[in-house]
This record gives sequence, C-alpha cells and structure tokens, in this order.
Amino acid sequence: LSNLISNSLKFTKKGGSIDIGFELIDSNEKYSYIRVDVRDSGIGISEENQKLLFKSFEQLDNSTTKSYGGTGLGLAISKQLATLLDGQIGVFSNPGLGSTFWFTFKAINAKKSEQILETNEIETTSSSLHKKAVLVVDDNQINREVAGEILKNVGCKVKLAVSGEEAIEFVQSQHFDVILMDIQMPSMDGIETTSHIKELELENPPKIIAMTAYAMKEDKDRFLKLGMDDYIPKPIRAVTLIEKVISQTSKPPIEEKVDNQQSLEIINLNVVAQLKKYGGEDIIDSVFNEFELETQLQLVDCKTAIRSKDWPKVKNILHTLKGTSGTLGIDKMAFNAKKLEQQLKQGDISEAEIIFSKLMDNFSEFKDTFKALNRI
Repeated sequence: LSNLISNSLKFTKKGGSIDIGFELIDSNEKYSYIRVDVRDSGIGISEENQKLLFKSFEQLDNSTTKSYGGTGLGLAISKQLATLLDGQIGVFSNPGLGSTFWFTFKAINAKKSEQILETNEIETTSSSLHKKAVLVVDDNQINREVAGEILKNVGCKVKLAVSGEEAIEFVQSQHFDVILMDIQMPSMDGIETTSHIKELELENPPKIIAMTAYAMKEDKDRFLKLGMDDYIPKPIRAVTLIEKVISQTSKPPIEEKVDNQQSLEIINLNVVAQLKKYGGEDIIDSVFNEFELETQLQLVDCKTAIRSKDWPKVKNILHTLKGTSGTLGIDKMAFNAKKLEQQLKQGDISEAEIIFSKLMDNFSEFKDTFKALNRI
C-alpha cells in the first residue's frame, strides 16, 4: 500500500487527486479477503507498458515516465508480497486519465477474546511506566500522535516535538526519561539531533530510541554506534513501542559481587513463550537461527578485537550481543556480555579474556540446547 501510494504521488501532478478504497470481498469463520484500490488522476499507463509493470527490474521505457525516475522494482516486490498473502495485484489505466492499482490479500480473523495485552499485563505496564517522561520527535503528525497516545494510555507523560531543533529546546528546559527519535526529518535529522543532545552533557541524559523505516541489521548497528540506545522499526506497533520504553526506563538489576550466571537459563522458556504469543510459532526458528549465524560472526570479530586490544569495537559488539541475547531470553550470554561491557566501560580489561571464554561456552551451550528443543 505504501509503495502504490508513493507511485501515485510521484505520477500525479499538483491539483490532481488520489483515492484509497478498502473492500471486504469475502469472509468465513477463519479468514477475511480484502481488496485495496489506489486510484489517481495522474499521467496514466499505456496497455503495452502495463504488461511490464510487475516484472523484476523493468522500467517503463518512454520519455514521460523516465522523467520520474525509479527502478520499477517496487511493483515486482509488491506482487511478491500480495502472492505471499494469498492475493493478487493488478492495474487499470488509460494514458492521460489516471490509474487504479489494486491488490487483494487474505487475513486471519481476530477473535473477540484475543487482545494484545491482557488486563493484568496492562496494569503491570501502566505501573512500570507511570509518569515516565517521554519526548516523541517526528515531523509526521500522525506518527507523533499515534505514538503519543499509546504511551499516554500506559501512564507516560508525553511531549511532542515536530523537529530536531524543537527537541533540543525541550531537553534543555525539562527532563525526559526517553526520547523516541525519528531518523528522517527535514533540516536536522535524528542522527544530527542526537549528536547535539549528547553534546549538551545533561546531568541525567535521556535514553534515545531511533524510529525509522530502515530495517536492516547494519542500519540498527549504525544507529547504536552513533550514540542511540535502541532502535524500533516503522511502522510502529503498540506492544513493541511499550516494551522498548519499558526496557529503557527499567532500573538495571543490582549487580551481584559473584558471578551468578549458574542461576540463569541458557534459553529462558518464559521469554520463548512470549515470543510465540506475540510473534507466532514461525518466528521462533527464524529468529533463533538468525541469532546463531549472527552471533557466530560477532564472536569471531570480538575475539580478533580482543587480541588487537580494539576495546571500542569489543564494546560495540558486546552491546549488540547483550541486546539480542536478552531479547531472545538467552540469559547466560546476556549476563556475561553485559558484565564484560560494563567492565570495559570502566576501563577494566583484566577479565576480558576470561569472560569472553565464558561467552563462547554459553554460545556452545545455546546451540546444543536449541537443537534439543527442536527435537522435542
């Protein structure tokens, strides 16, 4: 839908119109079949060129459309997405009279009894976020208001900023526990705004969570390296947003003087159950397999960085590993990654190789445990 709307905006001149329609075309007890139409009064497309639209890497070859740029890949991806959702995609168009792009998809019906958060979970969430001060920075009004209302409903004190400049003004006049920072903004983007806020050296600086449509792993790593504390992809989902704010405002556990990792689980089954609940059964194998491949590379890089005494790189790797293992409930790895990261932040490298060795052992134990779970 986003891609079709973007195309309509691109090919419709100022003063034209774009309409979006949704229609329930069929339903049964389990599924609903939806049709979406995006109609514009733009330049239109010839019948010959319509045949090329949904083919990979095809761009319409005429002087009118060439002036608008683009690779044509977006519609090929849209076709794949529609097919994966048991739907179809197509177009009706006449040159000079506009176009109507449509697609269908199958969606699972929600049961009335199913709620994202149960009542007791909402109460717990509201308690943990009560009066936490959150600044939402986004140049898009809808994004600001949606994120703001979600957080207000769970007890946060929310302020909205329309730009990076306004955000900097706000943080100098009042304290915020968390800032939700849009990356793409005109004039001053989220990265530059974050840099300016860090330069203020506030006594009790806020945690900064990047909000962006950039969803690749390397993008997340880049944001963390640039000083942000966490990352949330767009479109924003209520549960994800709430969990991110909770994670950044919860008080860290009191560090024990002895290594108490023996009391932790290598894979926390309660966390796995929550992942299944909110993400579905299919997500478990996917994310744990991805974690295994990603962590294997990270540990190799970390070992090399320790040998070369590249401590900033070691800290960056540990920070990422701490977050991913913690998210997935791989508790022992999260414990040791956090422990070593904290020691390095304090300039203490005396236990670096010892704790890293424990991380390697944790990783081996994780792989064995994950394989055993798959056989059950």
